[in-house]
Amino acid sequence: MGLSHPRYLLCSSHIGLSRPRYLLCSSHIGLSRPRYLLCSSHMGLSRPRYLLCGSHMGLSRPRYLLCSSHMGLSRPRYLLCGSHMGLSRPPRYLLCGSHMGLSRPPRYLLCGSHMGLSRPPRYLLCGSHMGLSRPRYLLCGSQMGLSRPRYLLCGSHMGLSRPRYLLCGSHMGLSRPPRYLLCGSHMGLSRPRYLLCGSHMGLSRPPYLLCGSHMGLSRPRYLLCGSHMGLSRPRYLLCGSHMGLSRPRYLLCGSHMGLSRPPRYLLCGSHMGLSRPPRYLLCGSHMGLSRPPRYLLCGSHMGLSRPPRYLLCGSHIGLSRPRYLLCGSHMGLSRPRYLLCGSHMGLSRPPRYLLCGSHMGLSRPPRYLLCGSHMGLSRPPRYLLCGSHMGLSRPPRYLLCGSHMGLSRPRYLLCGSHMGLSRPRYLLCGSHMGLSRPPRYLLCSSHMGLSRPRYLLCGSHMGLSRLVLNMSSPSELKSTCVTRNGLVKLPPSQPNGLGSASITKGTPAAKNRLCQSSSVPSILPPPSTSLHYHHHHHLDTSSSLLTNELDSGMPVGLKGSLRALTPLGSLSPLSPLSPLTPLTLPKPMLLERQLVLDEKLLNRLLWYFTSAEKCVLAQVCKTWRKVLYQPKFWDGVTPILHAKELYVLLPNGDKEFVSLQAFALRGFQAFCLVGVSDLDICEFIDNYPLSKKGVRSLSLKRSTITDAGLEVMLEQMQGLMHLELSGCNDFTEAGLWSSLNARLTSLSVSDCINVADDAIAAISQLLPNLSELSLQAYHVTDTAMAYFTAKQGYTTHTLRLHSCWEITNHGVVNMVHSLPNLTALSLSGCSKITDDGVELVAENLRKLRSLDLSWCPRITDMALEYIACDLHKLEELVLDRCVRITDTGLGYLSTMSSLRSLYLRWCCQVQDFGLQHLFGMRSLRLLSLAGCPLLTTTGLSGLIQLQDLEELELTNCPGATAELFKYYSQHLPHCMVIE
Repeated sequence: MGLSHPRYLLCSSHIGLSRPRYLLCSSHIGLSRPRYLLCSSHMGLSRPRYLLCGSHMGLSRPRYLLCSSHMGLSRPRYLLCGSHMGLSRPPRYLLCGSHMGLSRPPRYLLCGSHMGLSRPPRYLLCGSHMGLSRPRYLLCGSQMGLSRPRYLLCGSHMGLSRPRYLLCGSHMGLSRPPRYLLCGSHMGLSRPRYLLCGSHMGLSRPPYLLCGSHMGLSRPRYLLCGSHMGLSRPRYLLCGSHMGLSRPRYLLCGSHMGLSRPPRYLLCGSHMGLSRPPRYLLCGSHMGLSRPPRYLLCGSHMGLSRPPRYLLCGSHIGLSRPRYLLCGSHMGLSRPRYLLCGSHMGLSRPPRYLLCGSHMGLSRPPRYLLCGSHMGLSRPPRYLLCGSHMGLSRPPRYLLCGSHMGLSRPRYLLCGSHMGLSRPRYLLCGSHMGLSRPPRYLLCSSHMGLSRPRYLLCGSHMGLSRLVLNMSSPSELKSTCVTRNGLVKLPPSQPNGLGSASITKGTPAAKNRLCQSSSVPSILPPPSTSLHYHHHHHLDTSSSLLTNELDSGMPVGLKGSLRALTPLGSLSPLSPLSPLTPLTLPKPMLLERQLVLDEKLLNRLLWYFTSAEKCVLAQVCKTWRKVLYQPKFWDGVTPILHAKELYVLLPNGDKEFVSLQAFALRGFQAFCLVGVSDLDICEFIDNYPLSKKGVRSLSLKRSTITDAGLEVMLEQMQGLMHLELSGCNDFTEAGLWSSLNARLTSLSVSDCINVADDAIAAISQLLPNLSELSLQAYHVTDTAMAYFTAKQGYTTHTLRLHSCWEITNHGVVNMVHSLPNLTALSLSGCSKITDDGVELVAENLRKLRSLDLSWCPRITDMALEYIACDLHKLEELVLDRCVRITDTGLGYLSTMSSLRSLYLRWCCQVQDFGLQHLFGMRSLRLLSLAGCPLLTTTGLSGLIQLQDLEELELTNCPGATAELFKYYSQHLPHCMVIE
């Protein structure tokens, strides 16, 4: 390898990288200045700072070095070396072999025998026959004469004055037992705090143990045990025989250990020479663990009940869905996001955080590294994957840890369960957590008792006093609810327009208005009104005939409706139909029954009823039913079927799927299925005659559909073009990869916990004809936006991203360049979007007609200036809950001549002065000022200048008084004002 200045790199051989900082390399690498390097042999390095190398290295000034033999080093600071080294200035931390000639002994040394040192090292693991003047930290052999060793690991026959930290052999007479002790046999100790002991010791409470034979250790913090030890509950374990370790912090365990509770995080395998082993896990093979570790660097042939989330594995591991993977070779992965991989992997886009093997071509070396197995890392990187049971003086800033951690103040934490944390800021935790102050950003399991989480992605069974952002997504477009027997479930009465949407997060009221069923909007004139008909007597006769016929058998409400509809000339149809031809009235003497059953009359008359009323009118008689069951009367209506309504109970106790023939007669092309399973969907496909080709739209809500059911459904329903998945938590991203079909043009996914970045990858690659995408997923990050390609840029016109909290301006950059033809964009609830992100949208998406920035608290007036300057075709702008918008921002918007709908709900800084800027916007048709507390009656009264205004919402406005509404009724007669 020829590398100029590698910054962060974990590589094998033959990789061409621009500037890796941390490097784990193989042989034949020529590096100019690698800072952190773990390499093999045959390396020529100018100034590596942290180095684990093999033999035959010529290094100018390595700071941290793990090397083999035959090395010529000028000034290595931390060194684990072999034998036959000629060093001008011995390293500070050294694990060396025998026959070393050192001018100045290193500060921390693990050496062999026969060393002649001028100044003994501060931390020393030495062999026998050493003459040292004043070693501070010493692990020595026998026959040593020491003046004042502070930390000592010695053999036998030593005379010590006052060792504070002692690793000693047998037959020692000590005035004050050491605090940290590595001892042999036959020792009587009162209460050693940290103990490295052998056998036959009578200890009151030895919490930490380092034992085993023939070990040379430099200040081990935790346990090194040998084999065949019967331990009740070893917490931290470093085992295996014949190990030379320099300050191991965590666990090295061997095989064949009989432990009642195996350690969660392991560094295993025998015969390892490590200098400050990595903070993470290196486990061997053939381990039987009752609970596989969550964060694992494992060997091969491991049988895990639940694959770890973060894994450094060998080969031949079958994982169901590893999200963050450190893998070996020959693994079939769809698209790992964070990958530590072996060789021969084909990745479309190299991950940002990468530990790779050989033969990988990376465009930009990764920034943060987690290395493979058998690594000794001094000073691990800034972003860590650590184990559990860590006692850290200063926890890392960004930490991915296990469970059972006592941390002072981790800032960003990915932890397991059962954690007692003082104040974690960003936390992804497990279950059963007792937190003094809940984290700000939380992804939790169930059964959590939290006082006041600010931003929460929670499971079930949570008792929360104030869940700030636990709000539903923007209101869904609901059609009329039709049950299986043809009757409509009448929803609670709601006002039209903005009334039902005034407190909905980020939902334009116009959308709610379009999807609600309502009565006939036109107010019919009184009977005395002069109507221009040529046959008044004919009209009166037909009216009386129709009225008398219906008085006997019709419901009271319907009689009133039909009476109101008698003056046919004043009717205005609800449906967008072609103009009707003048109605030819029957002759005066025509029988009443003939008039009521006249299909030509009914085909025109029944257009003016709502879908709910049509369901009732269809029960009048067979003729009315026949007329009303024509598909033209039900175009655009979506029946809602609940799982419990799909089956009928037979007398023998069996269940039978209901008949859907009535739905087939009306030709429904859209359905909403609630709470259904895979079996229910299969039954629906088999029993609905139009399911294979006729169903164009399908919505699944709160369903238990799995990957298999999703695949079968999309395979069978060949005409399906629109799919909505809401609250379906049993399918995975793998199911999307296997089931999505190119014929889908519209897809909506919300509240599905298994949807993350990989789902966007599947959508972008498998749906080339996608024109509309609506997504509500809390785990989607900026990486997902990079999956959109130019192929979607030509077809996708609508993109809605609701409550995607992790998307930042970087994601907006990818989005605007990949989807330049968007006409509708929603970033509602994307709380990390700032003015810079809005500027990117305004500069690159000039075709936008609708923009939703509700619940984006970082948006200021500057963003409105970008919108006003660049988006000249914008017709709808939603700024609900943008609390930083002031009167200045409204001044920018006043220059937009194309804007027709403006939503300013709960913009708490808008005042009367800012409202005056809107008086000149003659194009406005809809204005929402709900919840604006600073608006007064004086300022609101000026809105009468907007004579073309059609809808005005003033819900929860203190200045909206009864006198003001009366004033509006006089000066804005055509405007619907919502109080």
